[in-house]
Amino acid sequence: MPHAATHEPADAFPPEPRAPALVVFAKAPIPGRVKTRLAPRVGAAAAAELQSALLRDTADIVLDATGRRRPPPAVWCAAAERGDEPVLRSLLPAGFGMIAQGPGDLGERIARVLGAVHGGRIPVLALGADCPDLTTELLDRALEALARTGAALGPAADGGYWAIGLARFDAALFADMPWSTADLARRTRLRFAERGTAFEELPELRDLDRYDDLLAWARSPNPGFRRTLAWCRARGLA
Repeated sequence: MPHAATHEPADAFPPEPRAPALVVFAKAPIPGRVKTRLAPRVGAAAAAELQSALLRDTADIVLDATGRRRPPPAVWCAAAERGDEPVLRSLLPAGFGMIAQGPGDLGERIARVLGAVHGGRIPVLALGADCPDLTTELLDRALEALARTGAALGPAADGGYWAIGLARFDAALFADMPWSTADLARRTRLRFAERGTAFEELPELRDLDRYDDLLAWARSPNPGFRRTLAWCRARGLA
């Protein structure tokens, strides 16, 4: 089975922490590159503004959740492209390190990042930046599940997942998987079983990828995503 090579992170890792690490996978909010399924309805510039709001709200939730834990988990942003890093740094609050996802499909990217963070020797929780129902309570639950069981999976309503956490890195969980399909979470559960890895399942959340997702969220928004909610209100959606 192929093993994803580890690339050096953009920032040097500090000494190995006692707490887990949390990594947000993100694209720079550049018009034409993000929220491409939403852009035809709202425009490329507005879609990029929405991506920026989602990322900044996600970062606030992450820092709130991690800042209450002792010792606090390390927090990282995994940049989709090397050129994304300056833009992402300008949007993220202090405290976030930066690491490059590198090339390949999503599985190769996730495996590379999780394997690189302190050499895969500490628990790591990975999540995306486009799930506006995320709360500090859900992140607390995810980190506790990771500590208690050794793995956690947060399924998404579209069949993917919004979070995955591992106490011990295992590249096989990300190889030859049906990325960007409605079968990903199910196949990941099966892969956990094949590997003999116990995991806890987190509540299902909705990613905000399509216009229908946006309308559904705006009807019953999570007030913790205040910038995303303001974006919706400015357009009469909430």
